[in-house]
Amino acid sequence: MKFLRTKCLGMECGYCITQCAAYRLLPLESSTSRGKARLLDALLKKRISLEEIVRVAYFCTRCGYCQEVCVEGEGAEEFIIHLREEIVKKGIEPEDVRKKAEELKREGGPYPERNKDILLEFATKRDLKSKIAYFPGCNILANKPELAKKTYLLLHEIGIWAKPVTEFCCGSPLLNTGYIEDWKRLAWDFLSYLKKMGIKEMILSCGGGCLRMLRKDYLKYLGWSIPALHITEVLYRHGSVKKGHLNTEKSERVIYHDSCVMGRTVKIHKEPRALLSLSGFEVAEFERSKEETLCCGGGGGLSTLWQEESKQLSKEKVEEAFKKSAHYLATSCPTCLLRLEDAVKEKGRDLKVVDVVELLM
Repeated sequence: MKFLRTKCLGMECGYCITQCAAYRLLPLESSTSRGKARLLDALLKKRISLEEIVRVAYFCTRCGYCQEVCVEGEGAEEFIIHLREEIVKKGIEPEDVRKKAEELKREGGPYPERNKDILLEFATKRDLKSKIAYFPGCNILANKPELAKKTYLLLHEIGIWAKPVTEFCCGSPLLNTGYIEDWKRLAWDFLSYLKKMGIKEMILSCGGGCLRMLRKDYLKYLGWSIPALHITEVLYRHGSVKKGHLNTEKSERVIYHDSCVMGRTVKIHKEPRALLSLSGFEVAEFERSKEETLCCGGGGGLSTLWQEESKQLSKEKVEEAFKKSAHYLATSCPTCLLRLEDAVKEKGRDLKVVDVVELLM
């Protein structure tokens, strides 16, 4: 096994426990990063078998909180990924995890029905020759195709021409669930295509897995990537956004949810809030936001095996948004968006869940 022993084994700080999303759902040591480190140590010493900790290994949202607060620095999440990798290699991963991975590898993405052609009718010759690419991501193309279209037209409106890239998947679900070699092949194909097309910069709508892949995991595991900006960064940096492209009616309150990736991994805090404020909305905050944001429950493959448990996290977010009298619950991650939409429906709340860009049109 290529696990790295973690110093966590000799520490009792408990920083990773205090706000761990998994621990909030199931308050056991094994739910936490520290607990998994100790299980790993027992596994390496042959005190337990890999089969005994399969489901425990997948009880994690990869929210990154343990990484954020760990005094060790790098590595707090890495051994969880490698633990899952060993489970996959041995062929004992849960059936639901296996089915989703096989579908992604077969179809080239987690959503076979995603609309890959939706942007082609709007792409001009300048777009097709551009060294900038617009990458909506699989989730948006499958579940929010109108958002991809509106974002692309908004880029045109502010004078940015970008080649639409819709036929590839970033591979995030494969990495999250331990299919490392399959993920690497998919990621290399994606990056090689971008390089062949001469792409120098990416604009992303997905402030979740796609953003994490291009800004962190490709560099960490593959050694290279393409510079990538989230759409909120692009709009904020573009001067014309302040000159009438946004709504100016000041009548409604929006509460902004930081995805785990935007809140902790890449720390894009200012831009989405500033855009909402410039657009005339009163911006409210969750009790836990930015680096301290609470996971929606949809990350890391948790919801594949622990559906009811993971729903509880998104329901808590919706309940807090309602208590703060928000008209809109805005986010910049499609996974969070869908999870929060479902929670609103289950709660029966009068609350609109939207992507930030939808409030800027």
